[in-house]
Parts: sequence; C-alpha cells; structure tokens
Amino acid sequence: MRSITFLIALTAATPALAAGDKPFFSLANSNFVVLISFLLFISVLLYLKVPGLLGGLLDKRAEGIKS
Repeated sequence: MRSITFLIALTAATPALAAGDKPFFSLANSNFVVLISFLLFISVLLYLKVPGLLGGLLDKRAEGIKS
C-alpha cells in the first residue's frame, strides 16, 4: 500500500508541469516565484541574525546538559 501511494505521489508531483512554457524570469513562472521567496526568506533570517541566536541557544543548552 505504501509503495502504491509513493508511486502515485511521485508521478503526480512533477515539477516540469508546474512551470509550464513560461520564461524563467517571469512572475508567471512558479519556479522563479519560489526562488525569489526562498531568497527573501533566507535574507530576512540573516538580517535578524537568527543563526547566531540559534547558536547561542544551543550553547546555553549544552552548558545546561554538561552540568
């Protein structure tokens, strides 16, 4: 049953059909819109210094586990 569900999901989710025949640098192309959204999301995370905050929280937790 799992293998059938996996095969159906694999064949139904084809990324080639999502973009269609639109040029890549167009807002009508879903691949381009997702790329812009992802880059914007990563830039906001870096601007807010989230990696440093997560590192600090993990270091703090590691100190709590050590003691």
